[in-house]
Amino acid sequence: MKRTCILAVTFLLFLSACVHPVNTPGQAVTSTPIVAFTGTPEPTLTPTFIPTQNDPEPTQIALPGLQINTGMEGVYGFDSNINPLTGLEVTDLAKLYRRPVLTKISNFPAVGRPHAGLSLADIVFEYYIGEYMNRFLALYYSQDTPKAWPLRSGRLIDTQLTNMFGGILVYGDADPRVETIITRDLPRRAVSYSLSECPPVCGYATHSATGVWVDTAAVSKWAVSQGMDNERPDLTGLVFNTTPPPDGIPVNTLDVQYIIWNHGQWQYDPETGNYLRFIESWDGTHKYLLIPLIDQVNNEQVSFSNVVILFAEYEEFSPTYHDVHIWQNTSGQRAIYFRDGLMYEGTWVTSDPYKPVRLLNKNMEPMALNPGTTWFIIAGLNSEFSSISTDHYILNFAIP
Repeated sequence: MKRTCILAVTFLLFLSACVHPVNTPGQAVTSTPIVAFTGTPEPTLTPTFIPTQNDPEPTQIALPGLQINTGMEGVYGFDSNINPLTGLEVTDLAKLYRRPVLTKISNFPAVGRPHAGLSLADIVFEYYIGEYMNRFLALYYSQDTPKAWPLRSGRLIDTQLTNMFGGILVYGDADPRVETIITRDLPRRAVSYSLSECPPVCGYATHSATGVWVDTAAVSKWAVSQGMDNERPDLTGLVFNTTPPPDGIPVNTLDVQYIIWNHGQWQYDPETGNYLRFIESWDGTHKYLLIPLIDQVNNEQVSFSNVVILFAEYEEFSPTYHDVHIWQNTSGQRAIYFRDGLMYEGTWVTSDPYKPVRLLNKNMEPMALNPGTTWFIIAGLNSEFSSISTDHYILNFAIP
């Protein structure tokens, strides 16, 4: 039995049978890019920016101490058929006239692998959840997946990221303290396992590693059926250019390690121009090997056009209970960009809690990403970033 409703309407109990979704993935994007500017005390749990209504108008805020050069010719305009989150043309324009769907995807316990649907996301955020574990928040906009899996619980950071991309958050369940923030900051745009039906959210036992999955196209349809606002949001903020900036350092491999048994790696593939994802696998003799991360939806190795490290302040209230200061980053924090086999230093900033993050290069100009998908790693401020060799770097995650 599952309750079906959204957070803004009356909760009704009813019985529903859950079956596997039959929807196929959304229309694939083409490869026609443009240059676009898509432009242990208890916490108080009060973000710097609090919505004053369900869907507030964006409000530009001051950026103390930052002098951002935004006078780059041609980067502010993009056509209606261009996905502002990838810089690529979309053949199915209906995909762009809706809110992005952001789903929580588990990485631990490892019996839930291989993941499903990661390779079909426009953007994936990777962040720490405690006890040396990480989790993914996958954003679907120009494409959909019939199975984003396995779905797991919400975290405090999810409300910030969902608001910044004007999205609909889909999650398993949440700690009651986190649930309070989700229902407050996303009062009409949060879909939990216990408050939805199948489709869009199917399966049983949300705390099982393999129990629950999401049909992202069905989320958009279900949102409309429930009276949820599903209008296209303003997603301006990112910049794309097929030509990489001239000052990049050749780097082919990036390791991301939380602990020896939680170790991911990105390898640049010059044939496709993408970064291929590898993940640790225990061979039974206490040795952890890196193997390709294969998406069970299409049986392809997960790959992304850009990999970006954002250094951010983690606030730890307990070993598995954190806030991450995303909205509060108005002064700028370190960012490291990987595109076209090159590495760049820069800064990231949140100039508006209802707009995508702003990515800047070392000259405080908008940083141009490679047109395509982007994987963001949100690292703690004390994380160590160092070289293994001239073209191989490693990020060792740490928080205070």
